[in-house]
Amino acid sequence: YHVQDNASGTITDCEPKSHIAFTWEFAGDTSWVELQFANEAPDQTRLTLTHTSHLSPHWDTYGPGATGVGWEMAFLGLALHIANPNDQKPDEMEFAISPEGIAFITGSSNAWAKADIVAGTDPQKAQAAADQTTAFYTGQTV
Repeated sequence: YHVQDNASGTITDCEPKSHIAFTWEFAGDTSWVELQFANEAPDQTRLTLTHTSHLSPHWDTYGPGATGVGWEMAFLGLALHIANPNDQKPDEMEFAISPEGIAFITGSSNAWAKADIVAGTDPQKAQAAADQTTAFYTGQTV
């Protein structure tokens, strides 16, 4: 598969309505993604995402938010589509630089910094990575 202007990879396992696993190849790094689907009720499905990667220079710069913010934006897009399947897809670049988009991305980046701190990362390093992540997604500079 190939996600335009983003990652590519190989689907390594797929069981319809149950799970899918694939590699996520981006910027010279390879990581592994698994999505699990579990029926919760007749009209409810729980989606569990596991994204596993090795630590890399990319991680040192952006921390967990680089991946986390990206997935949160993807889930926001999914939620918008489920709520209004006939609406036109929002432009990602316009969203990222809009006041709402900047607030969403900043909040997500800062939440990932807090999680990183709880996991033992130095608070200044975690916040610096969050600032880099926010700048990356919003086109700003740090």
